[in-house]
Amino acid sequence: MPNAVVHLPRGWIIKAGMNMLIIILIICAAAGTGFVLVRGLLTLGSGKDISGAQSNKLMSMRVGLQALTILLVLLLLAIGGRGLGG
Repeated sequence: MPNAVVHLPRGWIIKAGMNMLIIILIICAAAGTGFVLVRGLLTLGSGKDISGAQSNKLMSMRVGLQALTILLVLLLLAIGGRGLGG
């Protein structure tokens, strides 16, 4: 019975590592978005932010983190969209 030989494309380890790094960054950005969202809701619900300045600041942070998350997902799809064979 002959040994099976697996032929992997050149640079697959680097590509797999890059994909994992981007996935970790996506998870961190999404968690940050969730944290800022909950904090904003708590601030809004407490009624202490009369002027709305802190709510606006938190909303801007949330929108920025959402944009970062979306860009990272697009980057992951652009770089690793074809798996190991591409």
